Amino acid sequence: MMKRILILSLAAALVPGGTILAQSPSKGVVNDPPKAAAALTPTQESLLRLTPRSDLLATIDLRQLLVDLLPRAEKLNSADITSMTAWVTKLAASAGTDLTTLQQAVVGLTLDGFQASGVILGQGIDLNRARLELLLKLYKVEYKVEEHRSIPLLTILSPVRPVSLGPISLKTDDLTIAPLGERRLALGNPGAVRAVIDLQAAESKAERVSPLLVAALRETSLDGVLRFSFDLPKSLREEARNQGDLFESIAAVRVMHGNLNVSDKLDLSLDAIMRTGSPREAADLDLGLRGLLNLARALFGSDQAGNSAIKQALSSVRLSTRAADVALSLSLPGSILR
Repeated sequence: MMKRILILSLAAALVPGGTILAQSPSKGVVNDPPKAAAALTPTQESLLRLTPRSDLLATIDLRQLLVDLLPRAEKLNSADITSMTAWVTKLAASAGTDLTTLQQAVVGLTLDGFQASGVILGQGIDLNRARLELLLKLYKVEYKVEEHRSIPLLTILSPVRPVSLGPISLKTDDLTIAPLGERRLALGNPGAVRAVIDLQAAESKAERVSPLLVAALRETSLDGVLRFSFDLPKSLREEARNQGDLFESIAAVRVMHGNLNVSDKLDLSLDAIMRTGSPREAADLDLGLRGLLNLARALFGSDQAGNSAIKQALSSVRLSTRAADVALSLSLPGSILR
């Protein structure tokens, strides 16, 4: 359990997904004025209005990811990336979908301990019920069809391989797909997909994602392929507190936000801010993170297979504090994906 808490704490401190932080070579408070809040695109705004209550919120530039970055990433000679590119190309061809029409996706996830569930909303995906059923039959996927507010819900009955984001597992039971019209698609657990449809109905009283997460998302870079904001759930805050003083500072984080960028040379840059309630809490968080990093070095400092990327990350990150915020930045060469 201690190792899982450590991994979650470090992962949450930078990005939902398991990137490990490195210690800053220098301490101190940064007095530069904060950057002006970046806008959200009209497509992102429209999808966020349909996103139900979530603990983690993210936007993904689908066109940049699948049309631009993924094919170029094949030059890294990674078997996983080559396989993913081939799968995406085949799936798009089978669905009769032009990848260049893809726009944005918004992800909204809720956490129950270390298990996440929620919904992905995609814009620019021209799939109706008939085409979805044809696609599922082509891949021999068992499913059932229901309706909610006259919108078809296609729930997958065949087993779906679980997906993990670092120590967090994504629930894939009863995965449901709903074509929403206007080239929009919802994919997620049945309750979350139904909530999306409720929010699409003008008379609905379904609970929308909190303004706190949306406001935090606005502070991230507009050109990031991935932008995120994260409100650590109460259950995980309590679990962090129960692990002792070293982890207690993590529980003081009110919201985290950041973005991932990929350069033309496929180098990765990740920037994040952990916002606390006061400068004192930020200072305690800075100290706590440095203690956690010492533990990380002890856990991942060996030359065992799989540790090299983590060790490289531990040497590349910068950490600073400003007022109630702890800021982190990470730069890694694309070759780390090999």
